[in-house]
Amino acid sequence: MTEQKINEPTDDVPKGKAGIGHNSGFTPRIQMVPLAKIEIWLPAQEQADDVLPDVIEEEVGILAEAGQRAPVPARRRSDGRIEVVASAHVVTAVSRYIELNPERRDGVEVRVFERLDDAAAYRLLAQQIEPAYAASSLARGQFYMRAVEQFGNEAEAAKACRTSKASVSKNLDVVRACAIVGDKVLIPRDIAQRPASWLMGVVGRDPDGSDAPDQAARSTVLAALDHLDVAPASRIFAALRAATKTKTPRRARSVLSHGGREIGRVRHKKDGAIRIDLDDLGDTELEIVVDLIREKLASALQASSF
Repeated sequence: MTEQKINEPTDDVPKGKAGIGHNSGFTPRIQMVPLAKIEIWLPAQEQADDVLPDVIEEEVGILAEAGQRAPVPARRRSDGRIEVVASAHVVTAVSRYIELNPERRDGVEVRVFERLDDAAAYRLLAQQIEPAYAASSLARGQFYMRAVEQFGNEAEAAKACRTSKASVSKNLDVVRACAIVGDKVLIPRDIAQRPASWLMGVVGRDPDGSDAPDQAARSTVLAALDHLDVAPASRIFAALRAATKTKTPRRARSVLSHGGREIGRVRHKKDGAIRIDLDDLGDTELEIVVDLIREKLASALQASSF
């Protein structure tokens, strides 16, 4: 983008902190904004809502001991209000900190971009959530789902967020998988990207499953899902994987019995040879054992199973 001019600093903006956003196409300003005057962009709020309470409490502890670690990216809306576009969980932490310390009237330190369109805002937020230090795979998938809705398709969403279409699709798999297994998973945010992509590769990404590579496997997985009880995500996906695995047929074998008990086995080997195990002959006479083996071999050859 081309360099854009911004308004001169106002009285509430320290002049010494202006103009630090070089190489961004914008010239942001850092300022302290009262909590009550902060708005949060919806995609950023959704990511903040996904952050675990212990992460928020850790941020509160840092605020108490050292203050806010870094300014929160924000933009000035057309109505003049400041809207946070990333790191919105910090706003949650500030709110919690003030709640615990009502005598404090601290605001939120923000880096305000005077002109920041939605494409740039999506790009900023995408850069934050990719390391996944706080957001779950499901929250990242929901972010990219919203980006697809905003920009029309996966390719345009990837372009706006400056990532690959494959990355967008993988993240979307978590949302798609949640729609299928969500009511069986104890905590949906625990659904990981890799098992989610495996599932979608089996059942298909089209709503009707017409793109599933193996319709029989799709039916098997969905049938198995119907019989599962609510459980942690890892257990649900393990059960679904197990449902698709076919048991290796046991090699043909015949049991040698005499006097009502098993005295050995005759079975095939991979190379076509025949293995005879006689591990419980007891006092069985040799002639009887030989006759039993001959009988089993003759029967097997006749049935063409050896």
